[in-house]
Amino acid sequence: MKTTHYPTGARLLVVALTLWLIGLPSGAFSQAPLVTTRLANPVYDCISDQYCLDVEFQSNTENVQVFGMNVRFFYDDTFMELIGFSDFQPGYGPVMPDPPMIMTTLPPSATTNFGFPAPGIADFVNGAIQLVDESQPPIFIDLVGWTKLFQVCFTVEGTLTLVQLYVAREGKSSIFRSI
Repeated sequence: MKTTHYPTGARLLVVALTLWLIGLPSGAFSQAPLVTTRLANPVYDCISDQYCLDVEFQSNTENVQVFGMNVRFFYDDTFMELIGFSDFQPGYGPVMPDPPMIMTTLPPSATTNFGFPAPGIADFVNGAIQLVDESQPPIFIDLVGWTKLFQVCFTVEGTLTLVQLYVAREGKSSIFRSI
């Protein structure tokens, strides 16, 4: 009977190749930057009933630049209607869908899901922004402060009071809910 065995060099090559292939996906587990987004600096114009908020970003990693993002959130349809995205920093602009798509929920789903007051109707906004002109100087996201890239504006309707706008500014309101 004839016994076949692999040469030692071939065995080492198989072991080395196996270890290399096992280690290959470890790059997928490396830490990606965490970018936080917030709505800030509310401005209400009493004459036009326009309410605008800055969309600001913060990163936990240096030299992070936002290329683009989907902008999706719910807001209480009882009080406001979306005007759109504006006041873009140099190089940034809206992309498809432009203008943002708005879908209205059925009552009382916004009361059940988000705690909005009755009748519980919310508008869902689905838009996008992107770096559209790379010839502009880069805007890097701040590590400690906040970096504004654009603004979102609404027309105020109904009975939204200045107290409710202040509470929304402090982040304690159910007027907005992001997803």
